[in-house]
Amino acid sequence: LSAIKEINDKNDGVWDDLLPGTTITYEWYNSARDSATGMFTAIECATSAFSGTGADVVLGPASSGPSMNAQLVLSNSLYNIPHMSYSATSPSLSNSIEYPTFFRTPPSDAYQGLAGADVIKNIFGWDNVIVINGDDSYSANGAAAFKNAAGGKDLNVLQSLEVAEKPTYSSLVTAINSIASSDGRIVFLMAQASTSGLILREAYAQGVLGADSGYVWFFTDAVTDNMGGVIDYLTLDNPCSECGDDPPAALSE
Repeated sequence: LSAIKEINDKNDGVWDDLLPGTTITYEWYNSARDSATGMFTAIECATSAFSGTGADVVLGPASSGPSMNAQLVLSNSLYNIPHMSYSATSPSLSNSIEYPTFFRTPPSDAYQGLAGADVIKNIFGWDNVIVINGDDSYSANGAAAFKNAAGGKDLNVLQSLEVAEKPTYSSLVTAINSIASSDGRIVFLMAQASTSGLILREAYAQGVLGADSGYVWFFTDAVTDNMGGVIDYLTLDNPCSECGDDPPAALSE
């Protein structure tokens, strides 16, 4: 929005010659990081936005799943609307046949997976890893990229576990128990911030997370860029009402 303000102001000395004779207008929609909402919002952008003329360009959604569903609408030959995301990073979105009008400013998570495998194998010299991920597009495709990179570096994936984006507490118990029962001590986690917080909460409850646990966890940008949200899921009494009635004990901040 700051960029739009500067472009529209032709007398402030900032980008005054960019898009001469053009004023950018915008409307704001919220996909709520939900794939179905992303599609319905894209329909609004293509048909009823701007008093029925439709958008010339769509920016967002932020997440990969909603962006994929939005592309089903925006890339349709009826609309063919350019579509840019500032943070949707699933490797699947690199497929220009499936998503022909989509482009993005951040790199694909294929690079994040490659870097993670490289650090674990070539920097630390570890040979075995456990992978746990959410089932949304960002998490599942990013974990797949990591496993593919691991295979090319002789990094052995001992277990590959997947939980729902909004998992039941009982499914988390099962997944973390599988990690606790394994011989592996290196865990690569790729999941949305909320899912990661729930996974880590159960991991702490079972003694496989913490300074004295003997486990090393590797996080991706969904965690490192959203630590406040992750901490909320670690510390609130019941952070996920949809997940069941028996959350593991909250961590003290």
